[in-house]
Amino acid sequence: MKFFLLLSLLCVGAVAEEAETTAEEAIASLTDPKKLATLKGERAVNPRFQKCIWYLSQRTINQDPAVVIDKAMELNKTAGTAYAKAVKRALMEGLYANNKYGGVGSAYGVGQEMKQGKSATITKGEYAGQEATADHIIPLSVCPELQNQIFNLQLLPASLNSSKGNKVEVEQVRFAEGLNKEGLLSAEGLEAVKKAYGKDVEPAPAPIVETEAEKQARMNEESKQMELELVRAERKGTEAVYEVWVERLKKLGEQANKSKASSDVLIYEKTLNSAMNIWERMFEENWNKNHPRQGAGDDILKQRAYESQRNQEVAHLESFLDESLRAK
Repeated sequence: MKFFLLLSLLCVGAVAEEAETTAEEAIASLTDPKKLATLKGERAVNPRFQKCIWYLSQRTINQDPAVVIDKAMELNKTAGTAYAKAVKRALMEGLYANNKYGGVGSAYGVGQEMKQGKSATITKGEYAGQEATADHIIPLSVCPELQNQIFNLQLLPASLNSSKGNKVEVEQVRFAEGLNKEGLLSAEGLEAVKKAYGKDVEPAPAPIVETEAEKQARMNEESKQMELELVRAERKGTEAVYEVWVERLKKLGEQANKSKASSDVLIYEKTLNSAMNIWERMFEENWNKNHPRQGAGDDILKQRAYESQRNQEVAHLESFLDESLRAK
């Protein structure tokens, strides 16, 4: 059934056609720097970025997308370089944005647009109905040397892309400084970005780095807390259980959005998949227990009333969960 389809923040539908091309092979070709260097036109790289996000969202089900990207970098002989690191960062952030906007590259229609390298339609959130465009983080008019670089692209709603225009903010200056430090942007290019900003830039605060041991300890403690909350929630009813899962997803989503780490994104995606499965199973169990299905001998009006009541309950829960997750 189509239960929870409207809630999906992930692209969980696998596409069967063209199975001979793996995500690793496709992304390796699409991000090959030798091929990118031959592109003509200001936005010739944009379709390649869109296609990469489509492959990551559609062809990496039950896989760590970060590992898929790493394998792709091995195939195009850039693994271990600053270029590979920058491309991976851009694609992981693009995949996260894709999920946040409702899986604009899903298999349910609009995915074919992104597969073809076109801007697909956002299906979730305040920008629903707009196109998710490939936007140059540092405008081409400011720094033309980045015009064919995938690592200078991000998915952005059309209205934000238009309002952004050619303006340069402090975040873009810091992004340019990082590229320059990694050897991916010339000194002249960095100077052009700073000139476009036109102000002094204070040094960015040093990030607080969480060790793997600290992260594991934190996650274990959060899991224990969630188990206790679920035990208490089960006594209150189905929606109370849903709320516990929603809060957990909000925290994981905030962590993934803040860190942009592939491990945090993967944890969020796996938790969301688990939540969807549990929610659907709970609904079915509760419904079947409280609403015995009408027998074959019952008249058509009773059967229609049963189906109508069930559909209303599904719609109610979808609305409840959709609004809860939308607030993330």
